[in-house]
Amino acid sequence: PTGLVPVAQCSALGSSVALFTTATPTGEPAPVAEFLRRYPEISAVCLSTADAREAVMLTAADANASVDPARGWLEPGVSTPADRLEVSLGRYFEARLPRWERVVAFPELIELGDVAADAVAVATNTLAAARRKRPRLPHRREAVTALRALDPADIGQVLADVQAGRLAGDALLGRLSALAEAIAS
Repeated sequence: PTGLVPVAQCSALGSSVALFTTATPTGEPAPVAEFLRRYPEISAVCLSTADAREAVMLTAADANASVDPARGWLEPGVSTPADRLEVSLGRYFEARLPRWERVVAFPELIELGDVAADAVAVATNTLAAARRKRPRLPHRREAVTALRALDPADIGQVLADVQAGRLAGDALLGRLSALAEAIAS
């Protein structure tokens, strides 16, 4: 974009960030939004001063106007804090790391007992915990209601098939899509 000097492209875990230097790293959301539309393989743009003391990370969402429930419409880039370059990049990539705590209940599947029974037990416990939640937001209430329609045996079968190597890639996505569509109908 005009006024920005390209420096590098940083990638980690499927996220690519284009790094540009600029005199002031704030106030550039329109050219960043255009750049991100033109290069969809780039996840975010980091605007940094040449000395790397002030940098801002902008995703496509940050580079466009947004609405905040409490503050109303926000201008592009308003909610993006400036920080040192290493902090801005580190924070961005840290947020994209897999959340392993979400699968912490799965170790028993790896130890190969009765995989199908273990998978159903894990799915039953996980769904029960999610179903006990009492969210206040309407869309979250709808999600919990949808979870009540989900059969733990179906999830357990998917887990067992993945563990056994019978289900992966497009077939896995198709199976999960079919489960989601069954809930929606």
